[in-house]
Amino acid sequence: MPPTKIVIYQESKDNVPLNDWLATLPDAVRVRCDAKMEQLAELQREPTDDAVTIIHRRYIEGNPELEAYLIEERERLLLAGRIYDLRVNAGMSHAELAKKIGVPTSTIVRLEDTDYDRHSLPLLRKIAAFGMRLELNIVPMTKKEVRTTPPLKPHDQS
Repeated sequence: MPPTKIVIYQESKDNVPLNDWLATLPDAVRVRCDAKMEQLAELQREPTDDAVTIIHRRYIEGNPELEAYLIEERERLLLAGRIYDLRVNAGMSHAELAKKIGVPTSTIVRLEDTDYDRHSLPLLRKIAAFGMRLELNIVPMTKKEVRTTPPLKPHDQS
């Protein structure tokens, strides 16, 4: 059987015949049509030779777990980088900052580690006290984040 060619056109602003026709199809057929249209949309995306974009498109985009993980890792990276920048711009070593805020040097090293996820507000306030103020923003998620972010899990108390 030769492949069916679908021509997409729009008669007017409010009348899209293809969508009307798709609504009349059985669910199984409509699902296949939707999948094919998504593949076509993928082909129409802006081409790129950027490796990070290619990897993101191929392995992360469309996977809610990986997208949520990436968002979390970016947040950790930003926080660790900000703490590092504050310390370096103040001209202090790990040991000097640790002594000024009354914690072991290892605590400062951990705070600058992107894998560390036990940040406490009191400790962040102490670090920010050197000519800065701590600002915490909670902002609405984008539509994509709402769709891909899994529910929060209770914090591990181990």
